[in-house]
Amino acid sequence: MPDWTLTSTDVIAPGRRIVRRLGGGGAHEAFLVEVAGPVPRAVAKLPRPHLADDAHCLLRLQIEGCALQRLAHPGIPLHLDTVLSGEHPHLLLEHAPGPNLRAALLGGARLTVPLIAALGAALARALAHIAAAGWVHLDVKPSNIVLNARPRLVDFELARPLADAARLRHAIGTWSYMSPEQRRAGEADGGTVGPGADVFSLAASLHEALAGRMLTSPAVPSSATLRGPVGALVAHALAPDAGDRPTALELADGLAEWADDQPSPTGMAAATVVPPPGGLSTRSSPFIAATRS
Repeated sequence: MPDWTLTSTDVIAPGRRIVRRLGGGGAHEAFLVEVAGPVPRAVAKLPRPHLADDAHCLLRLQIEGCALQRLAHPGIPLHLDTVLSGEHPHLLLEHAPGPNLRAALLGGARLTVPLIAALGAALARALAHIAAAGWVHLDVKPSNIVLNARPRLVDFELARPLADAARLRHAIGTWSYMSPEQRRAGEADGGTVGPGADVFSLAASLHEALAGRMLTSPAVPSSATLRGPVGALVAHALAPDAGDRPTALELADGLAEWADDQPSPTGMAAATVVPPPGGLSTRSSPFIAATRS
């Protein structure tokens, strides 16, 4: 796979200068960029160098940009621009400072149950908005959840309109967080991939935060750790049959009852995170840093 040659001070478009790399996957990489205008910093999502002129990759980038434009919501990064031509095609997105949930857990953060409930409620409301708009995310997982005073669900590269998701003929997403029907897409008895798949994936992510480990099976939550009302709600959302799971809105309402005193996303800045000895390497997330003041 070709190495990136972009470094700080490189310009990807007029008025858009690389600050540092944020992360990425096999096809794309995300960079923090300084931009000219009212928003001083943003995130640029670029195809890897060998895919910069790949027609399929550019089409997926265009579809992702269109999805983000249609899905404007406080729990989703704001779409700022889509550039499909030139040396560095990219999406330009709102920058939400903070670590992703995966990095926080790997760093040893122990999130309290009320905080996990508040986080889950905020993300479930974003999923309810996505479903109401006729879309499905298809890759909800801890590394796509940004911990911020207003948590964000990121990376809509695999997002599909519901009609397209229902016609999937193969599994797409991240295997460890896929619902049973998402894993069996295209099989005669595999079921239909829809909003319930996102509910399952969110529940799998919350299970990881509660239990400290991933699911051992796509339909077997850890009964030893998913205790109490929040654990019961998460277990319900992990039902093997999509029809037995709560809707995203039902999950949000249920979790909000057990969240901190202020279950809204803006109230999470005051929630408790217990950092490991030596602290967290999180670049001062408001979601975490507020607990140290």
